[in-house]
Amino acid sequence: MRALTARAIEGNLEFVTAWPENQRSWLKPDGSLYAVGETIKLPALANTLKKMAAAEQAAAARGRAQGIAAARDRFYTGDIAEEMVAFLQTHGAPFDLSDFAEYSAKIEEPTQTTYRGYTVYKQGFGSQGAVLLQTLNILEQFDLQTMGHNSPDYLHTVVEAMKLAYADRDTYYADPDFVDVPAADPRRDCYAIAY
Repeated sequence: MRALTARAIEGNLEFVTAWPENQRSWLKPDGSLYAVGETIKLPALANTLKKMAAAEQAAAARGRAQGIAAARDRFYTGDIAEEMVAFLQTHGAPFDLSDFAEYSAKIEEPTQTTYRGYTVYKQGFGSQGAVLLQTLNILEQFDLQTMGHNSPDYLHTVVEAMKLAYADRDTYYADPDFVDVPAADPRRDCYAIAY
């Protein structure tokens, strides 16, 4: 377990201990916390992934896209969805199978930019993926190599570029299906929004 995960579990103990299923996943059998470096096994998650992989393999003869669709269908409309809805309803959540069946993820072109001759791809503005691209666009204006790796000037420049990109993320990033994000077309180069 990573230190960040250990801190997250410890900081959310009230939530973890409120659900027996969470306790089985995130705490040791005796109820104690896992230490950093220890391995957490998540057999329920592994079982879900195995079911999805089996659905994909069963449809593989029809092509990759059909295999992915079969895995998706098993998760959102098949036995996995039925199990999730049963669990949620048992715990008072107002979900039914249609809530899962109606979900559809869309495949989007990645957002991209070029940095010193390399094309870099990330998720779009509905996530924080474009932060890296904005940071690279800002950093391309500086001669980092001359500054020397990890020198005070280098670190200051990188940190300030990241701060600008994260400020834009916090101010402008959102799902482009619902918000007009003031950025380049996500299928083309990603430019820094404000720097």
